[in-house]
Amino acid sequence: MAQYSPLFFPELNGLTSGVNPPGVYTTNNATTLYFQRMLYQRAMSVFDWTIPDEWDKNFLQYCLCFLGYSVVVDSDKIARVAAGHCGVVPQAGTLYGYGIFYQPTRANVVSPLLDGTALTIGEDCELIRMTPDYMGIWDIIQTYAELLSQASTATSMSLQNSRVAFAIAAKNKSAAQTIKAIYDKVQRGEPGVVFDGNFIKDSSGADPQPWAAFQQSVKDCYVADMTLEAYDTILHQFDEEVGIPSLRGAAGNKKERLLTDEIHRNDSATTARASVWLDCLNQSVERVNALFGLSLSVSMREMPELEGGETDVDEDNVTGD
Repeated sequence: MAQYSPLFFPELNGLTSGVNPPGVYTTNNATTLYFQRMLYQRAMSVFDWTIPDEWDKNFLQYCLCFLGYSVVVDSDKIARVAAGHCGVVPQAGTLYGYGIFYQPTRANVVSPLLDGTALTIGEDCELIRMTPDYMGIWDIIQTYAELLSQASTATSMSLQNSRVAFAIAAKNKSAAQTIKAIYDKVQRGEPGVVFDGNFIKDSSGADPQPWAAFQQSVKDCYVADMTLEAYDTILHQFDEEVGIPSLRGAAGNKKERLLTDEIHRNDSATTARASVWLDCLNQSVERVNALFGLSLSVSMREMPELEGGETDVDEDNVTGD
């Protein structure tokens, strides 16, 4: 099997399809990758950064999302080549060692331009950390991308299946061609179609049914409205996870007018995790500023204010208009 290493889905399918039935893969497919990109961009829109013009914000956000942290270092002190002299910059890296509180104490910068090995955190470098556990938020993005991928696929299947109204089995090729011609004329809008009745007779001259039809209820097969509802629910659940307010999260399955207090309660749920992330980022930014004399800052981006109905509604009309 070594000659097939590493094994990706095409190789795995080829090796296992003969003994195992095909499975449902929610990763490494185009639909899931699409939603990964979409959710990543939504999550990164939550925070508003103030960083030096020389820094690449996309790279910094990428490190924070996937790694959970970025190593800030003075590249002029550890540059291997001339191109590595870029001043104080954020870099990808690995962490190791531990202190009294089991926090990492050393970092290695991963860059061919820099010799960033065995850097002491707090002296040679500092960390910008997004989450308390140094893990990033890619697991959240991956989880919801898979769910949205399945909801999107289910919607496509429902729309496709709703087009299959019936199937016809003809007794022979001639009957099949006649049926196709009749169907084409009906689809073109002809109000009446005339055909030769002899083609429905068998060799004995009897008139059996010329075809057998499989008819299905298009209405029963159409579930796209429910899968789209599920898609919308999943997307708004993700928004709540990362700190994007939404009326849908406050409403749940509620169809009537929302009250102001319900909006406020949802605000607390929406900002729960984002507040923890912002605390980590602010603490990290303060240490980076103190070590390198920078003026970094990060804050929650201003979101459109959501409004609900008044709380002092009449008790006999609590559902609103």
